[in-house]
Amino acid sequence: MECLTGQPAIQGSNVAEVFQKQLNPADVPLPPSIFGHSLGKVLNRVLEKNHTRRIASAALAYEEFSKINFNTLVGQVQPQKETALQSDDATEVNQLVWRSAHSEKRQITVLCAKLILSVSDHAVMDMETLETIQKDQLHLCKDVGVRFGAHISGVMADTIVMCFGYPQGSDNDARRAGRTALELIGQLQKRSTLLFANHGVALEIRIAMNSGTVLIKHNTAPEGLVTNTAFNLLYTTPPGQILATATTRKLLDAHLEFEEFTTKEFSGIVNATDVYLLTGERQTEALSNLSPRSADQKMIGREKEQKQIFTTWESIQSNNGKAIVIKGQAGIGKSKLIYETKKQLINNEFIVRECRCLPEHQNNALHPVFEMLKRDIGIHDPELVIPHLEEALKEANCDTEKAIPIICSWFSIPLGDSYQVSEASPTEQKEILYDALEKLVFHIDTHKKFTVIIEDLHWIDPTSLDFLSTIISKLDQKNFFLLGTARPEFKYDWNSENISEISLQTLDQIATESLIKDILSQQPIASAALDYIVEKADGIPLFIEDLTRMLLEEKYLVQEEGTYTLAQSFDATSVPVTLKGLLNARLDHIGFAKETAQLAAAIGREFTYDLLVKSSLHDEGMVQTNLNALMDANLIYHHRKVQNEKYVFRHALIRDAAYDSMVSLLKQEVHGRIAETIESDFDDMVRDNPFELAEHYANAKSYEKAIHHGLNKTKFSIRRSLNQEAYNESLKCLEWIEQCDEGITSWKNELETNRIIIPALMVLEGYGSEQIEVFSKRAMQLEELLKDDVDFMETFQSSGADHTSNWGLAQYHHMRSNRKEAMYLCKAMIRKARKTETRQNLLDSLPLMGMFVTTDGFLPEASAHFEEALSLYNKDLDVEIAFRNGIDPKVHAHVNYAFSLALQGDIEAAKRHVKEGRDWAIQIEHVPSIAITNVYFIQIAWLTRDEKWIEELNGISTTFFEEYPEMGFLAEYSNVYNYWRIGKTENQEGFSEMRIVSKQTYLHSYLEGVLIDTLSNLKLYDQAIERAKNAIKWCENSDEKAFLSSLYHMLANAQCAKQGKISDTEVELFETAIEIAKKQGAGILELHACNAYKSWVKDQQKEEIISKRIESLN
Repeated sequence: MECLTGQPAIQGSNVAEVFQKQLNPADVPLPPSIFGHSLGKVLNRVLEKNHTRRIASAALAYEEFSKINFNTLVGQVQPQKETALQSDDATEVNQLVWRSAHSEKRQITVLCAKLILSVSDHAVMDMETLETIQKDQLHLCKDVGVRFGAHISGVMADTIVMCFGYPQGSDNDARRAGRTALELIGQLQKRSTLLFANHGVALEIRIAMNSGTVLIKHNTAPEGLVTNTAFNLLYTTPPGQILATATTRKLLDAHLEFEEFTTKEFSGIVNATDVYLLTGERQTEALSNLSPRSADQKMIGREKEQKQIFTTWESIQSNNGKAIVIKGQAGIGKSKLIYETKKQLINNEFIVRECRCLPEHQNNALHPVFEMLKRDIGIHDPELVIPHLEEALKEANCDTEKAIPIICSWFSIPLGDSYQVSEASPTEQKEILYDALEKLVFHIDTHKKFTVIIEDLHWIDPTSLDFLSTIISKLDQKNFFLLGTARPEFKYDWNSENISEISLQTLDQIATESLIKDILSQQPIASAALDYIVEKADGIPLFIEDLTRMLLEEKYLVQEEGTYTLAQSFDATSVPVTLKGLLNARLDHIGFAKETAQLAAAIGREFTYDLLVKSSLHDEGMVQTNLNALMDANLIYHHRKVQNEKYVFRHALIRDAAYDSMVSLLKQEVHGRIAETIESDFDDMVRDNPFELAEHYANAKSYEKAIHHGLNKTKFSIRRSLNQEAYNESLKCLEWIEQCDEGITSWKNELETNRIIIPALMVLEGYGSEQIEVFSKRAMQLEELLKDDVDFMETFQSSGADHTSNWGLAQYHHMRSNRKEAMYLCKAMIRKARKTETRQNLLDSLPLMGMFVTTDGFLPEASAHFEEALSLYNKDLDVEIAFRNGIDPKVHAHVNYAFSLALQGDIEAAKRHVKEGRDWAIQIEHVPSIAITNVYFIQIAWLTRDEKWIEELNGISTTFFEEYPEMGFLAEYSNVYNYWRIGKTENQEGFSEMRIVSKQTYLHSYLEGVLIDTLSNLKLYDQAIERAKNAIKWCENSDEKAFLSSLYHMLANAQCAKQGKISDTEVELFETAIEIAKKQGAGILELHACNAYKSWVKDQQKEEIISKRIESLN
């Protein structure tokens, strides 16, 4: 290199500076003239300071050198008849690439960086050392710029000016400038930390960027307004930030993230408001064509699938959105297909927004959705979250007064003094949140169709999946494209004609061979070598790529006479035979960096630089070196940000391999360090996702701490009606509790966990779920074990928690038709509540007792229980009971009172009560309570046999259950009445069988009556008779007597219809039905029996008696 330039490769004003540069990890800068030439590549490898990547011997260097074709190096490396260039000018204009002898206009991007050193009062450092440090940092800036293709226009004091697009221009000039700016910020921030720790010297960098058209003359660096604007903008740039003008933002907006920045007017800027902070890369840019080699690799073997994607995309017209789920095993190429698709969409100037589901966030509700929207809105500074949200929500026509407090509450964002904490119920909060997020998603682009990408759906959290279902249900009304990826085990129930699925298979032999040849830059490869890779890789793209590269790196695949062949020294037994083994081998080859990879893997697929450094046992310099080694090995990629920069494992399998390479004791120690670091230094992580911290503590076997943080998250989930999350998290907590020593502490934790899991189960599986019995009984056992801890039990009982387990168990027995057990528990609860004067517990128990008494057939007695409950209810104090027991007691009393009144024949009063219950459920926005009112409304409608009313109510009910699929266990209780209306028996018979199998048989006799009536209407009398007889036997065995009258009269009616006349047997059945109904006070059931009886009786005297009875009932 010295022969080429006429200068020493490493220069300095004194020996100390030369030594310092030699020891500096930064690469030796090369003349830009040979960038990209094979000579430059050889020099890079010879001058590499990392010995593991440097050419190991002179013989190898000579071998590489002898392959260089110097005929392709034309022109002069530096101008003739000029003195040797000084180091500051080492990246002067490359005369070799200049082609025009005239001036020309060209668009360039100018980057100006200002470095400021500040020395602490305690630092002892001479001027020479300070100047050396400053020069070293300026050299670093130049090296980074040159690496990204910059032309160094000049250095003035502590400021460096770079041009992108000169002397050669390309489509990527602005993108390379943006990458350079982010890289400089990241590098200088890390160096500043180290310098301050070692020498008491802090570095500060400010960067400004501007793009525009300039007039370029031969042998003259660009100058003028474009450069001046960037230079002047430096003086308004905040420390550690990057400012860009509107022209630069326009060029980069598809690739980098910006937010608005207001500054005072200053010289060189025409419109001072058009200035923006560059905050980081979009995820698409983190794997762009400037990224590691995997992004550059040509996509092979997926042409058919990509064509299907773009055919679907092209078919999207206004209000006709589409969705595709791409499924395939790990390493099959899902992300590559997505990446190539989004790259093409972005190049065609369509907006693409994306998010990734991560295993470490499976219990973090809506994490991928909100992270995507934050990037879309431009939220990067925690101090500016609310202003950005306000602007975005207003543009999307959202009520900011309602939405912002709830969004801040859900995502742990400090609310400040501008807004009041929302007083909405958890269910109402969830609806407002969904509405706001939905509007933000659909507002991503209001002018033309756009794409939303969600990767790794198999790791999606339940609430995000629920929200996604809401979005998908409106596909046909919107103008957007949803692309998702998932492994084969991911299941979904999105019933939409606008959704399709692509299943990726392994590559065939032709595609596999093409991919191998592409990795080898289309160089010839011997058949034996090709067949070896094809056979081993099994058509999995990730395996093909990594196996081929490993063979190259290990010199097992070498070129002989221009053809790649297996080396004579090749030992097949030394090559891993599985993808996992290959990934482990790659990790073994990165030396000490493997330890950092293991620590990063314990954090997660995605990890921040700060958490990694603070959790590591190594100093920051070593961690930086290891990260560079991991990036060089193409194991991770860097997601550059001005603040909180992140790294991501290139593939989930690489992360798994790194994690699994740790022995159990090391895993335990590493997770412990991570957990302690998070708790001591990262308050935002503790606040935003305590369950992630809990899992780190659990993996460290610090189970007490894991349970503490885990329970904090479960309480958050249940209060926000995130029942699936609460259930999953509670099960995890119970696993951790099992690992603790049995005793008072573990009993308290288990009791607290049961308090959360029982109401979650009531919503998810119904009141008759077997697990409710298990957890309720265990809660009672725990209460008995803890009875001597007076203070704890007083607190526990005052919160109503002990009552919840008893209430749940009573409801469980009722749903399973265990009449005696249910009644015994309910009476005990009422006695205890009256004795202890616990109003809420009494209030909560009375509707239950009224329901039990109604089911037993004592209708007037039931009314007293419902009326007392309604008189006790306090709307300001008792709403919270709904979230403890799964139903609001006021709603519970109203709907069951309504059913009892309807059975007694007072339909108008019944309608009034169920409407009051429904109105209250809607007002407090408690979804399970609303669901119950839907069921009772249509249940009462069937008693009147009003088909039009049933049809109307069915429409309301269907819409509701489509919106809240988690309440699906109640949907069939509503659907049966519509099946009666349309004469459909198959679904009713299936539901009947399901009730018997699951043993959730409450209302079984009533619902069997609906099916029997349907069968009779269809003239299927034999089936109706058989079912009626079986239902009567079931009633007598279960003591569910309230609906026995209906079954007797339906049996009599079916038998009469079958034989075409009435006999003494049917007379007895009809009269039994009437007598039972009269005894119970069930006026409407008596009326039904009388009407049916009258239609068959032939005795005039008896007919007159029945008619009078009917008249009195009406």
